[in-house]
Amino acid sequence: MAADEVMKSLSVGQLEVEDLLVRTDMVIKCPAAAGFIGETAGFEQLDDGMAIVDNSKTACTYIIPVTGIKDGDYISGFAIYGGVTSGGTTVTVDASLKVLTAASGSPTNATVGSITQVSKTGNYLLNDAANFADYEVSQTLGFYILVTVTTGADAEVELIGANITVQQF
Repeated sequence: MAADEVMKSLSVGQLEVEDLLVRTDMVIKCPAAAGFIGETAGFEQLDDGMAIVDNSKTACTYIIPVTGIKDGDYISGFAIYGGVTSGGTTVTVDASLKVLTAASGSPTNATVGSITQVSKTGNYLLNDAANFADYEVSQTLGFYILVTVTTGADAEVELIGANITVQQF
């Protein structure tokens, strides 16, 4: 058993269930290849699965769906990863974990957590994270990551994907 797994037991009346598995800090990978270009153009999807933004682009958006979670999970953080190449001009990267909630009339769209203003003027390993209070997953919720990138001249961002940190009980 991994260090982040705990065995539990449960008693209900005369029924006793042993060996329930609790997983903490489990990481679910969400590749950029599963995503799509958002409302503001500028990202390109490459055959190798990366999503890139070339130089001199403003507020380009990319959406990465969050899959692999189930009802009763708790999301406690997320990270984006990839690379920044810059010959000295500024690159900014923002990312938000968003939740869509089913509702009568029109679903709501809210932010669960954000990575704000990763701003670089040189080459950089993009591996930035946000942690927050556990957010419970239920059947009426959908999750995605919205990534927004601005590049200066002679700069590029290569997005490989995102990781979601989940607690499973």
